[in-house]
Amino acid sequence: MMMMEENIKEKIAQEILQTIKRLNLPYKLDEITEGKGDCFPLAIIAQCKREEIFIKLPKNIESIIVQDEPTKFRLAVRNFILHSKNVNIRNFREQYEEVVAPVDCRNWNQYWEIMVRKYEWIDYTFIQSTAWFLNHDIMIIGTSGTKKDPYILVSGNMHDSTQPCSAILLVVGCK
Repeated sequence: MMMMEENIKEKIAQEILQTIKRLNLPYKLDEITEGKGDCFPLAIIAQCKREEIFIKLPKNIESIIVQDEPTKFRLAVRNFILHSKNVNIRNFREQYEEVVAPVDCRNWNQYWEIMVRKYEWIDYTFIQSTAWFLNHDIMIIGTSGTKKDPYILVSGNMHDSTQPCSAILLVVGCK
């Protein structure tokens, strides 16, 4: 069974590498993250462990990264978002309540109770919240990327999402 899982991980890694090559992106695969529901938090934790990023993280975030625990990371993102007074985050919440909540049949607080569960698959709301929490832009290179749309870029700039963060870009590949 473990051999089959390793083969699947390796196959996905090869697909991501082929996509990076096909799109002529200047990246390489540094670590394979297991895709069992905690893949995004684990991939972000791995990105934050890069020396050039880690040394610039605030101490409270460094502590979370060192623990290598995706649930603690999820909780930190949730706590940040729920307690933020930032007007853009407040607007983000209002947009969620107006557009997403009626469709998903759960309010903002219910959403965050689900997102902190171990192995819960994340969505755009969580990714955007993570970018703001870390104050880093996040680039997601999916195997379905095209020359026209090679990746998804999520702004970590809480004050002006049209401007990139001055911090180093976090890059995540996915299938």
